[in-house]
Amino acid sequence: MINTNLVRKFLRNSLPNLAQSLVNNSYLESKFFYPKYKKYIENFHNQLPLVTANDAIIIESLKHQGIYITTLESLGIPSTKEFVEAVNRLMTEITKISEKKSSKFAIESNLEQILKYPEIFTWGLEDRLISIVSNYIGAPIAYDTFMAHLSLNNGKETATRRWHIDNEDRKVIKIIIYFNDVDDDGGPFQYMHPEISLLLLKKVKDKYKFFYHQEIEELIPNHQQDWLTTYTGKAGTVIIVDTAHSYHRGKPPTKYSRHAVTFGYLSRRPHQPFRAGRNLLSREELSLIAAKLPPEKQACVYWQDSLPTIVKLIPKYSYLY
Repeated sequence: MINTNLVRKFLRNSLPNLAQSLVNNSYLESKFFYPKYKKYIENFHNQLPLVTANDAIIIESLKHQGIYITTLESLGIPSTKEFVEAVNRLMTEITKISEKKSSKFAIESNLEQILKYPEIFTWGLEDRLISIVSNYIGAPIAYDTFMAHLSLNNGKETATRRWHIDNEDRKVIKIIIYFNDVDDDGGPFQYMHPEISLLLLKKVKDKYKFFYHQEIEELIPNHQQDWLTTYTGKAGTVIIVDTAHSYHRGKPPTKYSRHAVTFGYLSRRPHQPFRAGRNLLSREELSLIAAKLPPEKQACVYWQDSLPTIVKLIPKYSYLY
């Protein structure tokens, strides 16, 4: 008799790997996947939201440097006051939790907290942000990540504290907001210069690997000294970055824990959808948060509903850091 549980486990583990092999096959990429991607982008070229001159500067910086640094005050998003108040209240709760879980490297917001402070979730769907991101990505966006997190000051170099490059899509935008002053000892975001990252991607065997800092230093061509930028900043600093553009990490905090909120965006036809869906919430749980949103914003949240059926059948990839 066939053990159905073993079959399910086998498929759950093997299907994402098989799909990954297919989408990264150079022949299929050049003959099928990339032309299909270009056609998808072209279809939406004339449907993208209009942008202001200031937002065009942000988009151009993302295209050339992969990153743009600003502040909450400079962005001037209408609901920022309510957003900041909600995050500060949530951070107080998370800090109390962290005192009991010192073995972890970070404490993240859960469903109950997201429901309690909906201002956090809805801020990431503000019209200006959607306009900037969709114009950079070149297509309607998927709202894929939304979380507040406290990165604990234990110096552990694990998970996203190791150097990596995001691969859910060809362009992946993260908006990271500091909610306390972050210095070099407080877990600042670090970003490899794109030209160095490009050389490294040609050199490494596994571009999906998470590298320790020492490993990366040994791989840097000609042992260059100036190969990364460390983004320290005051509370209210906003980092808008394409994390599929270059290697990056959150530097492990050693003296001060980092309080931050991260929002993540993809296209609604991501290159590797089985690596997306990082918010950890089910469709039913998302409905509890997004039910009252207007249809155009619900489409950003429920983006997986529009994926082809065959793609939906592929289990979500399990990350092993």
